[in-house]
Amino acid sequence: VYDFKTVDETRKWQSYNWGYDPQQYFVLEGSYARDPLHPYNRISDFKLMVSRYHEVGIRIIMDVVFNHVYDHETSVFEKIVPNYYFRKTSEGVISNGSGCGNDLATERPMVRRLVVDACRYYAEKLGVDGFRFDLMGLIDIKTMEEVTKAVRQVKPDFLILGEGWEMMTPHPKEKLAHHGNASKTPEIGFFNDAFREIVKGGSFADNLHERGYMLGATNYRLGFYYAYAGSVLNTTFTPRYLNAGQSINYVECHDNGVLVDKMTVSNASECKETHLARLLSMNTIVMLSFGVPFFHRGQEIGVSKYGDLNSYKSSDKVNQFPYTLALKRKEMVEYFKALTALRKDCKFLHETDPKVIKNIIEFKDLPGGASQIVYNPDMDLTPYSHFNVYVNPTSEPVFISLEKPLKTILSSGGYIAARSKEYFERTMVAPYSVIVLGLRKGDSGPK
Repeated sequence: VYDFKTVDETRKWQSYNWGYDPQQYFVLEGSYARDPLHPYNRISDFKLMVSRYHEVGIRIIMDVVFNHVYDHETSVFEKIVPNYYFRKTSEGVISNGSGCGNDLATERPMVRRLVVDACRYYAEKLGVDGFRFDLMGLIDIKTMEEVTKAVRQVKPDFLILGEGWEMMTPHPKEKLAHHGNASKTPEIGFFNDAFREIVKGGSFADNLHERGYMLGATNYRLGFYYAYAGSVLNTTFTPRYLNAGQSINYVECHDNGVLVDKMTVSNASECKETHLARLLSMNTIVMLSFGVPFFHRGQEIGVSKYGDLNSYKSSDKVNQFPYTLALKRKEMVEYFKALTALRKDCKFLHETDPKVIKNIIEFKDLPGGASQIVYNPDMDLTPYSHFNVYVNPTSEPVFISLEKPLKTILSSGGYIAARSKEYFERTMVAPYSVIVLGLRKGDSGPK
């Protein structure tokens, strides 16, 4: 939301852009203001928006692009101090690890100060509650550490997450804030592309046909266990993070295509109803997994982008939220609300310590490639004493004999634990579904 180049603020309806072409880091984008020619409107409108969201309990995470600018040659930074603000290769050529024409040299003292001061400004003066760092892997660790320190002096629970891709830029790799150095930044979250690819499958034009576990590739089951545990256990792969709080779990975001469009390629033989069932099951897994659940707007109801894999400047037809579809698929909205309520009720799902996670869950293979996640009843599972998750990404039902009678906590009907009366000794996990069975504390089973 800070000033970007490609939209003319005085003719804002003539073009559209997400704004990953920053121009001024301390100036809010005028095309979002009531009157872009009135500088105070930008500030007052933004602060009003933040306060309105805060009033209803919604926190604001600001997307920040401190890895490049729109055009380094014409930028104010190059004009003020030539040959300082941008990285160059050993041959003296402007570095382009961002793919946007330049890389900001955040490791240099005054560039670092610019970034830290800007972040402090947005946290302290404008009230934002978190930052999502675009291409964070291009920013040096020390800058990220100083940003974290500065904003958490303003708000101790300030959230910091970013894209930890390892990019080609002329700064030592061991000093950059990418996935490979996650152990050096334990307070920062990373978009977990391993979770994305294991659970969903390929995300790019050349591999959209590839399925992940939840789209029926049951050979990914061991990888699924790794992803579900926040990528912190030394199982199928070596741990990615020091704690599960660093794992931003997602299967869809603004970049690349959306799930329902991918399934028309990877699961082309299946009908729309099956695709929506798979969508619900993937949303359930994102919500239940250890780590931080992340959802793209529209993911809860299966919004399409009509196959657009990069909609940063596409029309409203592609980027808008279709409220009419939300009304049409009201049961999907209600299911997502139920998922959210379940996660809020179950604090043990918020666990981040790898040692505790290892003790709290056990993965069991079920017939046909399905899975069971058993939560240790000797651990604190408040408000439950027993909590088991059953996952079936296949086209066939799976029948299970339970070790003890359990009630339904979550099913396609939503979070029904409070009204669940019947105990089951056997159950069926329907195709393309996830269910949760268990017992509330104090419930000793059938009399």
